Amino acid sequence: MNVPNPENNGAIQRRVLAATSVSYVLVLLDTSIVNVALGRISVSLATQIAGLQWVMNAYTLAFASLLLTGGTLGDRWGARNVYLAGLLVFTLASTICGVAADLPSLIAARVLQGVGAAMLVPCSLKLINHACPEPEQRARAVGIWVGCGGVAMAAGPLVGGVLIHLFDSGG
Repeated sequence: MNVPNPENNGAIQRRVLAATSVSYVLVLLDTSIVNVALGRISVSLATQIAGLQWVMNAYTLAFASLLLTGGTLGDRWGARNVYLAGLLVFTLASTICGVAADLPSLIAARVLQGVGAAMLVPCSLKLINHACPEPEQRARAVGIWVGCGGVAMAAGPLVGGVLIHLFDSGG
């Protein structure tokens, strides 16, 4: 008979919380950083306000409209599998965003980012729920996860400004 090892459970809980929190921070940082970078995007891709609106809305529409689907896929195929697939999609889409040479490519990549985020965010909560079966542990873990998101939203404009300053090609 296997007896659960409380130390091992604690290590698993910490790893799950760290991984899900970091990915949630990345999803939220991305939104803030893109908001700060809109001026540079406008110059480098020679687009006006309508194009910039699509850069923002492509992500938001994909994320919001597929959030429940991401959770359902996690129920059907396993939260870990869908979370990892979402993280992969989000990471690849972020790379494509970084090298996009024109507005349509950037908008398409932003849609993919939204799809990836819609997969990983609900599944990250399910992973936390599974790793922390006790209500007190789960409440603490979700509080940390949400707190990390709050820090990401607050830090996003600063991080975006620093990145633009460091990597601005002078457009």
